Amino acid sequence: MRNLLTYSQVHLKSANEALVAHVPQPPRHPGKALPRAAAMRLALTQRLMRLVLGLCWIYQGVVPKLLFPDTGELRMVQSLGFSPAATHHVALAVGIGEILFGLLFWVLPRGGLQVAYWLNIVGLLGLGIGVLVSQPAVFSAPFNPFSLNLSMMALAAVGLLTIPDE
Repeated sequence: MRNLLTYSQVHLKSANEALVAHVPQPPRHPGKALPRAAAMRLALTQRLMRLVLGLCWIYQGVVPKLLFPDTGELRMVQSLGFSPAATHHVALAVGIGEILFGLLFWVLPRGGLQVAYWLNIVGLLGLGIGVLVSQPAVFSAPFNPFSLNLSMMALAAVGLLTIPDE
């Protein structure tokens, strides 16, 4: 019986050590650099956040505002009180603004990302509330502002959480 207990303890201990070896561990000493693999994962996560958020903003500026503005964008702008003539110009300006904001995620140095991520979250929250007030029916459509805005805000939150400490 004693041999069985010792045998089980040894195998459980080695299984536990093998498991722990594959689980990422925080740095043992605060202030020291992250292990290389963890630093690489953080860097890749940041690049992915920047790529996807930039693409989303650029797409939203180009496709529904510049290329196909009659897909509901003009109606939303017009519901804000703009004349039919001014609506096209406002949609064009908003589209260009969205494209430029998307490009920020690609060109900003790491130090400016925190501001861009926060602007993304606050801006999408404000835009979502504005659409909810002006065009509530849009929220019942497939691929509505709620799902897009929530996804983009979550990406920005992940981006904020993974910005490396300087």
